[in-house]
Amino acid sequence: MLAIANAGSGFGRISSGILADRVGALTVVAPLTLLCAIMTYIWPFATTKASLIAIGIIYGFCSGAYVSLLPVPLVMMGDMHDAGRRIGMALTCIALGAIAGPPISGAIADATGGFKAVGYYAGIVLGYPSVSCRRTKSPSLIPFPSGSCILIAVVFIYLTKYLMIGSLRGKC
Repeated sequence: MLAIANAGSGFGRISSGILADRVGALTVVAPLTLLCAIMTYIWPFATTKASLIAIGIIYGFCSGAYVSLLPVPLVMMGDMHDAGRRIGMALTCIALGAIAGPPISGAIADATGGFKAVGYYAGIVLGYPSVSCRRTKSPSLIPFPSGSCILIAVVFIYLTKYLMIGSLRGKC
């Protein structure tokens, strides 16, 4: 599955870069990131080898597009002398999830003896509590699963595009 997702990622990196030159990086990365979130929600329900392969290819393609196009809008958002700082700050925020996610997923997989529960964690189980506005007596941090975080990121991508060009249409 890893090899299949990586093959999809390679194709996604190349084709999304070519497409982003024509229509803009944010225009390409936003819908593909949304599709990546949808795949995160769907994969625990895949039961056949064919469905897992399809999800691996689509997820790999979309994540490859995201990874390859991530620095492009960050560089476009200001002067060149400040581009390194913007990219560094963005990658630092992303690194926090990359550091915390795999150990949590590994602990869930070890405790349950499989990866189905990891998929529920990533996409659905904590999706509702992480976005609900419940009041509790003691404030606590509720971890966002990757599916919900990706959906929130897509909202911010579209907000950024609107703030940059004043419309959700057009090259950005």
